[in-house]
Amino acid sequence: GTFRRNVLTNIGVNVVYALFLFTLGWLLLSPPTQFNCVFRVNCDNTQSMEARDLTPLALFSAGGVGSCFLGPQVKIWQEEMQPAMPPGKYWLPNTTTHCMPPPGYGTTPLTSSEISQFGCEGPNNRFSQ
Repeated sequence: GTFRRNVLTNIGVNVVYALFLFTLGWLLLSPPTQFNCVFRVNCDNTQSMEARDLTPLALFSAGGVGSCFLGPQVKIWQEEMQPAMPPGKYWLPNTTTHCMPPPGYGTTPLTSSEISQFGCEGPNNRFSQ
């Protein structure tokens, strides 16, 4: 109707949209932080574990704040451990083992470039610099 303003001249909508775009860009381009891990963007295992201090923000998270980060590198360890696991069961990292696979399974070491990359230690979804 005639009572509505054009969205391009609505200052409130444009400010909120600009803040949203700035936050999204910052999440994608910044180094891993606890705040990044709340949104599970550009996150690594260390920052994910430290993010348990951000309890109020955890309400907005995709889940797992303060626990192990389940990056794509976990799949490598799961495939290596699968022959020793019962059918239909998969190993998942937990904080009691510091997010590491149990010893004795011959898994890829943490220092391998398949697991730790782009300056992160352990599973991550960090972007290259």
